Amino acid sequence: MTNNLWRYASNYVFIIFIVWSGAIEASAIEASASDRWNLLLITADDLNGDAAQWSGSKHLVTPNLDAFATTAHRFANHHVTISICQPGRAVLMTGRLPHRNGALGFQPIRQDIPTLVEILRQEGYFAGVIAKAAHMMPSSKFPWDSIGEQSLGKQPIGFSECFRAMVAQAKERNQPFFINANICDPHRPFITGNAKGKQDGNEALEGVRTFQPEEVSVPSFLEDLPPVRKEIAHYTASVSRFDRSLAFSSKSSSHPDMTATPSSFFFLITECPSLFPKRPFTSMELGLPS
Repeated sequence: MTNNLWRYASNYVFIIFIVWSGAIEASAIEASASDRWNLLLITADDLNGDAAQWSGSKHLVTPNLDAFATTAHRFANHHVTISICQPGRAVLMTGRLPHRNGALGFQPIRQDIPTLVEILRQEGYFAGVIAKAAHMMPSSKFPWDSIGEQSLGKQPIGFSECFRAMVAQAKERNQPFFINANICDPHRPFITGNAKGKQDGNEALEGVRTFQPEEVSVPSFLEDLPPVRKEIAHYTASVSRFDRSLAFSSKSSSHPDMTATPSSFFFLITECPSLFPKRPFTSMELGLPS
């Protein structure tokens, strides 16, 4: 992909949607529990629209996402209403623009605005969230049955364990589930590749691929300088960790232990582009069009 195309591809915060029969372990939800669809909404944080190989990346860093994309419907020209996390989530969970739901920035929505969580719970759904719960406020409008810690968003194995525990809770209650599983990669702090424990957001690498500055390419809107290359290398490693979290929580070619259940909707969306100049928070070319 040329630098010019890279610029335009990165405008698009892509969403993947599928009626996917392999999202959840077959043993997790028995067919007799409910004839309603289970809903799994996974978000990535600061993942460019061209970060995956299927959407133009030259780096073989997202094998699980790429495998999923071959069976999914891809909304390649999907745009978010606002390219920053909390107000974007408010739109997603209310179906209303910021000036209609009250969350014009990092503010809570209005008390009179219904949310997806409230509606689904009223319909008998088990509602769980992993990470990012603090970005959906006030808490009274988001009455989750189970909340996974924020730190799990950058821990692929812990993320998966929490996800499976929520699925088990729904099974025990004989309820269909809505789980909003929020992967906090590749948002800063990036992986530095030093594997020195929990430093600068550096959890155990858990199979994550790291990159050297000379292995990455610099987009045309950034200067090709050593510190910039280093940042992009760290960003790309964090994309790899996102892919690992996705793999541990979904069926992919590298995780054959996950088998089919016939009643699951799987959604994947990234809430804003990478946190580099001219990207989120702005009305510039690579900001709001994301």
